[in-house]
Amino acid sequence: MQSRDVLAPWQNWGPSPLSYDPLPGVFPSCGQCGLSTWVELGGGEAPGVFHPNVDIRLLSGVDIVHDFRTGTLPFHGEHADRLRMLHVINHLSLVNARKVLRECLRVLRSDGRFTIMVTDLAFVLERLLSDDLHESWMRCVFGTAGDTYDEDFHYWGYSAESLSEELRQAGFINIQHRGYYNRWEFVLTAIRP
Repeated sequence: MQSRDVLAPWQNWGPSPLSYDPLPGVFPSCGQCGLSTWVELGGGEAPGVFHPNVDIRLLSGVDIVHDFRTGTLPFHGEHADRLRMLHVINHLSLVNARKVLRECLRVLRSDGRFTIMVTDLAFVLERLLSDDLHESWMRCVFGTAGDTYDEDFHYWGYSAESLSEELRQAGFINIQHRGYYNRWEFVLTAIRP
């Protein structure tokens, strides 16, 4: 069975995660450092990302190269009004993911919003049991098959409940499940108190 046949019934379940924080006409800038207060974490070359866009690789559209595996973010405290992280936290160990979530809280201003999307591990495991060990679902669990860049592997997985709890433990409030983009990935938003 082809990947498109396996994935087709589960695609396009909801709005793009970009719709939860649409791009402003002009990005507001920070009075302390001059950078925009709308920050993308791990946006790569994707269109429609916030700037500054922080990624592990220097690609077109990336403004700051930074390795999230350090457990840090390259911004001063209370820099951002918005942070967005789509399919990044799976690429970190649980220990480093927890550090990065606390860093997200530190970097956000009070009432700042964090939007995060990850693979829904619980759903993917159901599909693996139903569809067998199909490569499409295996990539959701493990990341790529080694055919992209060296760091493109998953080190941890989440359900909506487990990621919500991680966000609570990091200090976020008003955590909301915003639905699914494709059924195998969900979006949460959270607020810094």
